[in-house]
Amino acid sequence: AAGIHHEESEEDMREEELWPSVEFEGLGCFHDIAESRALDRVVDLPRQTRSYGARGCAMAAMERGFKIFALQQGRQCWVGHDLERAVVYGDAGGKCSMECWLNKGAGKPRETCGGKLA
Repeated sequence: AAGIHHEESEEDMREEELWPSVEFEGLGCFHDIAESRALDRVVDLPRQTRSYGARGCAMAAMERGFKIFALQQGRQCWVGHDLERAVVYGDAGGKCSMECWLNKGAGKPRETCGGKLA
């Protein structure tokens, strides 16, 4: 899970064309349960933005008015409003080590996008 700061920066002009920069703070890796999700809903990211990993998910959350987001399964972007709910199932330790789906073999720096139900 991560929280969003609504501050824009000038990092990478190539990526700026698709997604303006957004700063966010990583809060850790937390368990989730399929029958009772910790965050409100999953956001379908356009294929070309999935490779932006946490940055793309942060922007999608911010655009929809959510303050909390989490990545799962290497490509799922979950969003919500309630931090207490987002972390309710506890720390998942090293389970958030799945590489972002479109980053694999794409010559991009390795970024993790959660794990299975984490």
